[in-house]
Amino acid sequence: MEKQGAKIFYGPHKAANLDSSVDLVVHTSAATPKNPELKKAKKLGIKIQTYSQALGDLTKKMFTIAVSGMHGKSTTTAMLALVLEKAGFDPTVIVGTKLREWGNLNYRVGNP
Repeated sequence: MEKQGAKIFYGPHKAANLDSSVDLVVHTSAATPKNPELKKAKKLGIKIQTYSQALGDLTKKMFTIAVSGMHGKSTTTAMLALVLEKAGFDPTVIVGTKLREWGNLNYRVGNP
């Protein structure tokens, strides 16, 4: 994501990581309301979403196949995506692991 222009901060969460140029904060559902970045985003009026909410917004207007379960989700998703590609489809895919076939990325942007 950094190669595509996303600003990524490593280390402890700090309110200073956010300013008014940010228009969306996507966070893990494990983050608590005490998180300094979430508190700052709220104070600045920045839209805040969990990863699953953001993913839902991203896929609202798409036909979506979701893979769920305890084990094997990334493997199943990757196999399904590669089968769809080989079958001539052009899927947009987000998967929980990097795929060699996609240049070691964990996503593929298809043509809507």
